[in-house]
Amino acid sequence: NFLVDTVLQSYKHASKTGAEVDEWEIGNLEHYVVTVAKAPRELGTEILKTMSAIKRDDNSILASQSNILSQNAEADLMIIAHYCHVQACNVDGINLAINYISERAKVYAKSRNYEILVKLILRTQEYERLEGIFDVISEQNLMPLFVAESVENSNDIGFKYALEKYVRSNHSRDIEHLITYYRQFEMNRETGELLRNKALEKIKYTAMADEEEALLIAQLFQEAANYFLKEDCYQQSFECIKASNRYLEKTEKSLKLPSLDYEKN
Repeated sequence: NFLVDTVLQSYKHASKTGAEVDEWEIGNLEHYVVTVAKAPRELGTEILKTMSAIKRDDNSILASQSNILSQNAEADLMIIAHYCHVQACNVDGINLAINYISERAKVYAKSRNYEILVKLILRTQEYERLEGIFDVISEQNLMPLFVAESVENSNDIGFKYALEKYVRSNHSRDIEHLITYYRQFEMNRETGELLRNKALEKIKYTAMADEEEALLIAQLFQEAANYFLKEDCYQQSFECIKASNRYLEKTEKSLKLPSLDYEKN
């Protein structure tokens, strides 16, 4: 298999020279798999079969289970195999690739090769079926590893949706934690919603706010408005500004604070 040989030779060369291995870009994969190979289903199946056979060869770089370069080479091949089966709409092949990835991810986690786990879930975009990777990264407090990748894949709406779903499911009661995550990943609309809801909750449970509490509520609405503006959510932003003004107007006699005016840029 020419593709397998190419990947393995790159990592073998890196192990001897210390050179970095260029990652396969989706554009290159599409060209090779669809245009050149023209048989993505067969290619994906062959990659997984070849990997299993090569791992039994003591002279192969894949023979070492704990070697980081070996794991990276294996991960690249699994990503390519998965991509092939996705292109072929081969459900059985996709399932086979995901099962393979799930099993190997356990080995990578034990080796503390967390970067490759991030790469696997983002490159395959199998966020639900590989949710265990989110668990591993979160338990190690390494969620920021996703930040750089999410910036490079800013058009991947699925990732941000999956991240929001995961964080809400696991940290729904920790609003500050949620806000921290959303800010890290530049999820501006979601951050605005959290800040707005936090302000509303404070109003709901505060019959008569003191000066400090009133100012905090106004600031929350103001921050929410700013985050909404970053996503061009003008209506939500305007509503937050109005809410801030209304709340300050009710308390400005005792607080002696001016109301906030909405500025149109």
